[in-house]
Amino acid sequence: MKKLTLFILISFWLFWCTALFIFHIGTLTPPEVTETAQASAFFIKKTKEQPIQHLVVSGPPYARGLKAGELTKHLLYAQEVELTNLLSHIFPSQWLFTAFELAIIPFFKGIEKNIPRDYLLEMYGVSKSSNKNF
Repeated sequence: MKKLTLFILISFWLFWCTALFIFHIGTLTPPEVTETAQASAFFIKKTKEQPIQHLVVSGPPYARGLKAGELTKHLLYAQEVELTNLLSHIFPSQWLFTAFELAIIPFFKGIEKNIPRDYLLEMYGVSKSSNKNF
């Protein structure tokens, strides 16, 4: 009985360490930001000729991301809520969703090497304005 209990405990511990390792693989270290410049941004309103509203942002990459994130915070939140609702229909239990996350995390390992630094800085700036619930 002791051997079975020890085996179960060690198996659970190994599984937990593996799961934490896989989750850690999927984390991206934030890029180093050295910029202090400001960005400017404005919306181009919808018209009959141009039925889509545009956001025009200029400045250094990180500042552009911060400004775009501030101006579109409500849209980002709405997208996250919609994505969460969609995923809750696809994966009805939290356990299935976590298993899905663990399965896809290794595919994104090292993806930042294929994304230009300016894009990473801009995405990091946008993420600073995102809701902390997601």
